[in-house]
Amino acid sequence: MLKKEESNKIIHFIAGTLFGLMMCVIILSTTTHSTATESRTNALEYPVYVNGKMIKLNEALIKDGRTYVQLRELCNQMNMTVYWIDAEQHMLPIPGGNLPDGINLTNPTFVYTDEVANYYDTTHKIDCVDITGIYQRYKTGSNLKYVFGDEGLLVRTGGSEKAIPLKYNPCNGRMYLSIDEFREKVQPYLVDICIQAK
Repeated sequence: MLKKEESNKIIHFIAGTLFGLMMCVIILSTTTHSTATESRTNALEYPVYVNGKMIKLNEALIKDGRTYVQLRELCNQMNMTVYWIDAEQHMLPIPGGNLPDGINLTNPTFVYTDEVANYYDTTHKIDCVDITGIYQRYKTGSNLKYVFGDEGLLVRTGGSEKAIPLKYNPCNGRMYLSIDEFREKVQPYLVDICIQAK
């Protein structure tokens, strides 16, 4: 009887040890597989450009053939500030929501400019303001006070409609206006355009 109990203990010990070894092999192979597709680099091995200027990113994660960079580092290189706001304190719906309505005057690059091909004379380039965001958000078809239409900027007041002609300059899927035309014709209305109700 004593020998049978001892042999059962030995069998259970061997079975437990084999099970433990098998679990270790499974865990190690899973860990090895996941780290094989993920690597961290100190700096990207290829150049990154923002608005034609080369920037250096020191931290990157390459996973499954995709490159991930830190938002804070990228924004710092682009002269933008990133603030962390507690989810219980910000006014946007969880898990982050949309951007609030209005204009962000703390970001000096709110009005983006670029040198693009002149739509009307493609042999020349002109300095323009990118109006894609407000052009798409405030288009004709809505009953807002300020809308962008084929004729230009439509201003609706007191039941009448006044069209401020604009020479749109589409380029690479974006909409531009020359800097002078933007300054003269859109900028005086910019705050009112951006704070309109949806």
